[in-house]
Amino acid sequence: MRRTPVRKAGALTLTLAEVAGSDVPYTPRSVERDTVWRHDAGKPVYELVDAGGAVYVMQSYSDQRVDQDEAELGDVLAPAQGGSFRVRVLDQDLEVAAVDGVVVQDERANTYQRAQP
Repeated sequence: MRRTPVRKAGALTLTLAEVAGSDVPYTPRSVERDTVWRHDAGKPVYELVDAGGAVYVMQSYSDQRVDQDEAELGDVLAPAQGGSFRVRVLDQDLEVAAVDGVVVQDERANTYQRAQP
């Protein structure tokens, strides 16, 4: 298994209400950063697709609010109206470069980065 050193990829400024957990899931936020996430062929990626067709790829999985298993996310997430959640296994490596630093979080505090169209 290839290991990558931990590094700070960006900073997200949150309001007190957001930190307290009363934020609205699936709300796009801008984070100052220039990152590229690499996903290996043959591995699953977890994606949110908004009503306009923009794709967000999971970059951070969270157990802050509830213990969870990636396999159950499709059954428990409720994306914003017109949106969807999907899992796909990559047939080739995927690089997801930051698009204007836009990220969204689902109701379980998992974070997804917007992918290039």
